[in-house]
Amino acid sequence: MTKKQWATAQQAYADYCQSHRAYFHLQLTDVRNGRERCYASFAAFDKKSYRAHDGSYQLMIAYYTFDEADIVNRILALGPAVIVLPDQPDDDEKDIETFGSQTSTHLRQQVVERLKAALTLYAE
Repeated sequence: MTKKQWATAQQAYADYCQSHRAYFHLQLTDVRNGRERCYASFAAFDKKSYRAHDGSYQLMIAYYTFDEADIVNRILALGPAVIVLPDQPDDDEKDIETFGSQTSTHLRQQVVERLKAALTLYAE
């Protein structure tokens, strides 16, 4: 490839990744080393977090939509230590556009569907 073709390909890849970027909000309680497990599980993802007044942690985690199945698996692996919060406005975030579109409600539905499917296996 020429330098111009390489630069064009890199820009096309960056545009593709940014168009498939999304984020969700997670509430984390520090039970059974939940905080350490959560931060380790999502170490490879861009995230912002803060500690709320009630002692829980609020995380905003960015991911690519083609990794959604992996994200749902990671959430389920954390069990009752985490809650995916519904979509909420992020007016106070300055660089939120780099995180993509908000998909918290969609991920909540995915988690519920997986849990319902698993429940039928354990109800027999």
